[in-house]
Amino acid sequence: MVYAVNPPGLVLNLHNNSTGSITVKGGTFVNCDPATGDDANPDDTFVAPGYKSVKISPDPAPYGTFEVVPDVVEINGVLWATGNVGAAGTFVAYGERGMQYQYGSKVGLPLDEVISSLSPVTLPSSDWDMVNNNPCPDGYVIPTKAQFNTLLEADKVDYAWVTTPVNGAEFTDKTSQEKIFLPAVQYRNSTAAVTGSTNGYYWCSDVVSGIDYRQYLYLYEASEPKMSNTQPSAELAQSVRCVAE
Repeated sequence: MVYAVNPPGLVLNLHNNSTGSITVKGGTFVNCDPATGDDANPDDTFVAPGYKSVKISPDPAPYGTFEVVPDVVEINGVLWATGNVGAAGTFVAYGERGMQYQYGSKVGLPLDEVISSLSPVTLPSSDWDMVNNNPCPDGYVIPTKAQFNTLLEADKVDYAWVTTPVNGAEFTDKTSQEKIFLPAVQYRNSTAAVTGSTNGYYWCSDVVSGIDYRQYLYLYEASEPKMSNTQPSAELAQSVRCVAE
């Protein structure tokens, strides 16, 4: 769909004091950049976290034409989302922790509050179902172990533990200098709020062949990142960072 300032297109307009919202995850915008406000709030944006507005033509005047596309970073051949998954089908902004997910589920669990219950989910006996239970936005999936392993190739990717904007791991492609940041988020296995920022746990979509263990990327401030696995647990919830399909 094409959106334009002048008829017969549409105008994106939200009153500054409104409690409503407009969220853009795609489309072409003629004479309108959905990432930039044009009044008292020039830093406001309609573009959803995990997406970006790209100017594809200087025409027509005065603003040109923009397209909203997934905001991905290529690290060692894999296209990574720049933020964690929040509620299912959405990303949070860079540096935010997002929500957590039990293996095989697309129901997000909040981090910063006590939840009333941690209901066991029916664990799949094989890989995470990316057709029916994918918590990532359209066009994204949970990484496989092989995709996570590309971040651990020290000859191609630099790793650093950083403390801004929060504690976490930064991976930088040695060739392009593109980088992604994974906040350190402790796992959840109880109804208590999730605290602690010296460890991080990110799900893989595939299980260990033959023994049905769940795999994840493990981050720790005092050691190098590594792949690990755990016995099946219907209560365990961890973070999700997506890759483009």
